[in-house]
Amino acid sequence: MKLLVLLAASTILSAAPPPINLSRDLIRLGIAARNATPNDPKLDARPLFQSAIAYSKLHSVKILTADPGSYYFLTPSAPGQYLVLDQLADLTLDLHAASLYFQDSYNAAITLNACVGVILQNFSVDFLHLPFTQVKIRTAQGGSIQYQLNRHWQSPDGFVKDDGELWALAFRNGELIPGTNRLPLKHESVNNTLHVVGNRAPWTEPAAIAKLQPGDTLVIASRGGPATIRSNGGRAVTFKNIDIYSSGTLGLQLDHAADSIVDHVRVMPRPATDRLLSANADGIHLSYTGANNRVVDCFVSHTMDDGIAVNSPVLGIVVGRLNPSTLKVSRNYGSIIPAQTRIALVDPKTGFASSSFTVTSQVVTSEAITINLDHDAPPAPEHFGVILSDANQRGAGTVIARNTVEDVLSARGIYLGGVSGVTVKNNTIRRTSAGAIVLHEDLAAFPTGPSEDIQITGNTVDHAIGPMETGVGAVASLASIFAIATDANFRLLPTDPLQRITISHNTISHSGRSAIWVANTQAAVIAANTVTHWNQHPELALWGIGVQWAWQMKRDAAQPVVLHQSR
Repeated sequence: MKLLVLLAASTILSAAPPPINLSRDLIRLGIAARNATPNDPKLDARPLFQSAIAYSKLHSVKILTADPGSYYFLTPSAPGQYLVLDQLADLTLDLHAASLYFQDSYNAAITLNACVGVILQNFSVDFLHLPFTQVKIRTAQGGSIQYQLNRHWQSPDGFVKDDGELWALAFRNGELIPGTNRLPLKHESVNNTLHVVGNRAPWTEPAAIAKLQPGDTLVIASRGGPATIRSNGGRAVTFKNIDIYSSGTLGLQLDHAADSIVDHVRVMPRPATDRLLSANADGIHLSYTGANNRVVDCFVSHTMDDGIAVNSPVLGIVVGRLNPSTLKVSRNYGSIIPAQTRIALVDPKTGFASSSFTVTSQVVTSEAITINLDHDAPPAPEHFGVILSDANQRGAGTVIARNTVEDVLSARGIYLGGVSGVTVKNNTIRRTSAGAIVLHEDLAAFPTGPSEDIQITGNTVDHAIGPMETGVGAVASLASIFAIATDANFRLLPTDPLQRITISHNTISHSGRSAIWVANTQAAVIAANTVTHWNQHPELALWGIGVQWAWQMKRDAAQPVVLHQSR
């Protein structure tokens, strides 16, 4: 009997397909007419990788590998996407420190759709056509900047002709010039001259632009397209030991992810180059985050927007109440709200979320959803936001730990919005243009619901806020660590919808404004923090807010710890 059991176990083990090496095994297995050999810039590795992925799904192969070297992905497999992993389970793609080069930065390099137990590890990602370029300033006056091309950088003309967001950042000696931030540009260029669009930010005024000097470096970025690596839905997906060197928007994005791990992912300028930018937007972004995700031991540097963001935006905005239990909802990010989804409604005047409803059915059109609820909605719910009410669908158990975020050029180090049960601990954040760790219920630009049960503990923050200006507005630079809720006009709400926020055992030094600033919160704990050297940059502009609040912010900046509108 023991012999039969051993033979049966041996049979099961031998039936497991062996790993496939994409560099050596594709011809032998009949997967493709040639192997994905490395270091050939003319060989399109995309169809070879895609064929191997399809074969692994059909034959239950669990591990795909490749030899070290460079691989070039020259054609997309679907509109806007190069490599696509669709509904895969228990597959490991281990590329042994390979370098992956993708042709166009306005396509996603790697897309995962509804994958479970998939592991991507040990490779770097870059684009052959970068989403930014760098030039030298010759003259700057009257809102115009004349430049000369750098020898190994592409001309900005291609970006100027695009219809996406066009921004510039000015650097001197490798650092963002104090008192400046991102400059919106017109989509026109004649005789190597760019024109700045004034947007009321002080550094977009002609007098400020005239302070730029010949020889300063201007980074010009066209923001658009999907994330470089994006995971849509799915569970228990792991990204490990991955370097992302450029992105038209987000470096790594996880949407509706649960039980997933981001471990030793680095979003940064390519080493041994003169690049001054990595991602044109966020470095690592978890959106509509599910439960029990981990972002650990990562490094994010030189992003134009947030270093790490974890949020749960509104699914949509109510535009009509068709009957007591039927709502018409304008969709946000193309969201749908399936039957049996538990939702709540966020009052835009108070920031509070209602008790839960269950969606019993929905009808989806291109721009709106009609949802039926299990009981009557409030009498006048127009402009209310629709959010997921289950904490497990808003990040419960998610941990952001032991990451390093530095040189965030226009926004925040770590941003939380509309989440529940998230812990931010033992991170190092330094040199950010806005707050280092920010908890914001924003009912204007990126609406969310209130956050609750947040732990911000054991973090080290140095030189947050300044000397560069804050490109996303003063409301993002109240303090090194802060919590706030603002209305549709970025005004401080008179209520306290945020709940159970703990800020403890953090070390905060050289803050441009206050060190800790908490508003709109019930049951906050601020304890055992070490604070030195605050209000280091009183010269920074107070823009994008009302005069009265600007006056209050200036007073607050002189205090290490500030409380407003909180119980």
